[in-house]
Amino acid sequence: MNLEKYNPSPTVQKIYEHYEASRDNGHRAHLGGSQIGNPCSRALWYQFRHASSQSFEGRMLRLFETGDREEERIVANLRAIGVEVWEVDPETGRQINYTACGGHFALSLDGIGIGFPESKEPHTLEFKTMNDKSFAQTKMKGVRISKPQYWAQCQVGMHLADIDRCYFFAVNKNTDEIYSERIKRDRAEGEMLISKASNIIFDEKPPSKISHDPSKFACRFARTFRFATAVNCQKLMPEQTHTVLQKGTALGAARRARGPPV
Repeated sequence: MNLEKYNPSPTVQKIYEHYEASRDNGHRAHLGGSQIGNPCSRALWYQFRHASSQSFEGRMLRLFETGDREEERIVANLRAIGVEVWEVDPETGRQINYTACGGHFALSLDGIGIGFPESKEPHTLEFKTMNDKSFAQTKMKGVRISKPQYWAQCQVGMHLADIDRCYFFAVNKNTDEIYSERIKRDRAEGEMLISKASNIIFDEKPPSKISHDPSKFACRFARTFRFATAVNCQKLMPEQTHTVLQKGTALGAARRARGPPV
């Protein structure tokens, strides 16, 4: 059977390889606000300590780039209807960014908008692209139920920016339909998420597992965490955690002088 027609051409394969060669190692110097809604704090604890590195094939990296480009389109759409949008900090020229927990927790906003038809008050902005299935679920159930990790990201953004509304936009990658939702700030939830981040960053031992059943949905896509040898995070024993290296003297000093997580 000739499988050549099912495989990428050499030219397309070279394009994918270029994306793979150009990507960084995926490690952030901080715990990200887009991740904090992950229900498994244990996974975030290891991820923050660079115990894993998630790799993506070139096709997926190109798809991520498509999502980034869609943000530019939405900003242009908003400006075209009279909304004032800041997608970068005018003082730095960089994406609007907030930090907490001694700088070890950070979140970048897709922008801040003022002058929407529904309200003239400032809103943080969050842009996403979704496939048909995810888009339909979000339209039907709303962000908080269908995409709790996105909802948490929005809450952290509002909390750190001290803005009471987030305007969430999702674009259907199949139809180009736009879904939007004005999310209200939940102050208690924002404080809880910052506290969660603080515990993940400063606690010396990993949090408990959310389940001992690897078939549980939240555990089904768990990554393998690597130290000297490959170790599955669900099997890592507490006595092995001493092999986790601290992220520099700054984190150690912050832990010793741990104060309010702001």
